[in-house]
Amino acid sequence: MISHLGDLSAVGRLQGKISQKRFPFPGCVPLPSAAIRPPTLAPFLHESASLPRKTLPHSPNNRDPFLPHKHPAPHHWWLPFASLGRKGQGPLSLRFHAYWIGLALCLVTTATPLRAEVESQIRGEIRSRLALFSPIHGDNWALELRARPELVVFLTQDLSATVTVRGQRNLGRGADLLGDGDFTLDRAFIDLRLGQWDLRLGRQSVNFGSALIWNPIDLVDSNIPLDFDIVKNGVDAIRASYSLSSTASLTGLMAFPEDSVLSMIKADLLLGSADISLLAVDDRVAGAWVLGLDLKGDLGVGYWLEGAAHFPEKGAAYQDFVVGLDYSWPLFDRLYLALQFHRDGSGGTGVDNYDYGGLITGRKGFLARDYASILSSLVIKEINTLNGSLIYNLDDDSYITTLSGSRYFFENLLASVRVSLFRGSGPGEFNPVEGHPLEGLQPTESYELWLEWRF
Repeated sequence: MISHLGDLSAVGRLQGKISQKRFPFPGCVPLPSAAIRPPTLAPFLHESASLPRKTLPHSPNNRDPFLPHKHPAPHHWWLPFASLGRKGQGPLSLRFHAYWIGLALCLVTTATPLRAEVESQIRGEIRSRLALFSPIHGDNWALELRARPELVVFLTQDLSATVTVRGQRNLGRGADLLGDGDFTLDRAFIDLRLGQWDLRLGRQSVNFGSALIWNPIDLVDSNIPLDFDIVKNGVDAIRASYSLSSTASLTGLMAFPEDSVLSMIKADLLLGSADISLLAVDDRVAGAWVLGLDLKGDLGVGYWLEGAAHFPEKGAAYQDFVVGLDYSWPLFDRLYLALQFHRDGSGGTGVDNYDYGGLITGRKGFLARDYASILSSLVIKEINTLNGSLIYNLDDDSYITTLSGSRYFFENLLASVRVSLFRGSGPGEFNPVEGHPLEGLQPTESYELWLEWRF
């Protein structure tokens, strides 16, 4: 572990171990996908591993937990290409994945006796995304071209199968450092309802938590947590939910990320205006037991508290939590504002004791202990959205601010632009001045333009 600013030689050794295919920014050492940078706010949706629960008027969680986008959150500052790095697809994962794919194919091919008329739905997105980084010059750009179709087959009223693939082509620095592109199976799972039971078997997204940006109880995430428009990588898993009543349910999960095993049990309860979740996790990936709480509700103002207590087999126990408030005003169509405070007990208290090695190797996404964030969104005439966000490091007074705008054309064509700025009053996590271990690992600003067609 690197914990001191002056240990540059050790940082350099760690940097040299990271594949250059992870980082499309020229002249810089790559960071892994878990290292997180500038934020934005966008009205994307949350994909959850739990059963749908009743939502509340002002809460940020008024979204269908089975839709394919994660909650509003900042984007990874150095391009979407880092999302090509896939975890959890080694031999164990592949064997598990192949089993469920075979089962899904069997169900599809034998669908006729199950249902007189099998229904299906094809949906997805096609996207192009251009990014420029400082210092701006002819080589410092990358272009992503991506298609992500999804097929859902409804075999019976209680049985369906879903398969999602992604094809991607990279140009510019993305192609130079990451290769021309890839073809990936993102999802392949079966949903089955048996009375009060809901089962999901196969490669799926597993996502927990109500907070924005940080999710202490979201432990199964092989993706970039803060890329605002990224869809979470699928992980091979078995999930079973049992409905105790209209306001209570139990969920059990066994997932296989990174060729390891994570087991979890989760209880959900709707109590008045409060939505409460309690969970216990045996995380063999991190070698720790975790107890978590997710509380959200509405008292005129939306509120949430999400936290986890980690008890690692090696090292000291620590706590990680987020508290937040949000509210909407009827200005134009809708003005939304969210405020949050985040404390990570495993973080450092200044640039001299940050865990730079953890950031470089992907064990950590943020370096400090305390953060504050402001997220805002203004919707105008339903098709125009202006977003702004700020993440402030309270330990070193550095920050990232992002401004973006988007507009829908023809109902399903989205055009967006975004600018992200890195600043600070002195050396800091988001302001790596000369001599800082992160010097050269991030630009001082980035510019993005993309078009996305959803079908």
